[in-house]
Formats: sequence, C-alpha cells, structure tokens
Amino acid sequence: MHVNDLPLVDTDRIDDLCETLSPAMAVRLIDLFTEDMPIRIIGIANILHDDDQENTRKICHAIAGGAASVGAARLEQFARDQMHGDTHAELPEMLRSLYNDTARQFELIRPLLQA
Repeated sequence: MHVNDLPLVDTDRIDDLCETLSPAMAVRLIDLFTEDMPIRIIGIANILHDDDQENTRKICHAIAGGAASVGAARLEQFARDQMHGDTHAELPEMLRSLYNDTARQFELIRPLLQA
C-alpha cells in the first residue's frame, strides 16, 4: 500500500487505546510519541551524515513501532518502507514533514479524548 493512501492517524487505533487503557492514557502515549519523534529525526539526520545505513534502519524501525502504537499510520508505513530500501539524504525532511502533519492531526483529536 502506498503511504499516501493511508490516513495520517488511524482513529480505530486511537479508539482501541482508549478502550484498552483510558482516554487519559491514550493522550499521554500520544504526547510521549510526539515528544520523542523530533529527537529521532535529528538522530537520523546525524546518522545519514555518517552514511550509517544500519543504524538508520534501526531508528526507522523504532519510529515505525512508535507510530504503530499510537495509530500514526502514514508515518509508520513510511518508516517501514525506509527500513527495507535505500535511505537517502532527504529522509529527515520527509520524516519531519510527515511528523508535523501527524502532530497537527493529533492536536485535533486530543480535545475529543479529553472530553
């Protein structure tokens, strides 16, 4: 499936988190994810500068897992695609753009979870 065919945020996954944990815990998990992502993106930029494909794949794996846990479907798929292909210099900017779009979507969802 192509990344752009997926929703930024899988609301079914958010519903599952709310039912399994609680809405407050779902918000906390989303907050942890959104706090962690910029650090990982900086890490990828540094690793790519050193042309370290193996560690780039490891960070992409961690991003994909984190994204899956909070329903960031497009970001998850993009990171998974990067784990299995050649990464390139534009990767940090592409991840940053997807992350920013996803974070904006989470900001729209957050008030619904806190109601």
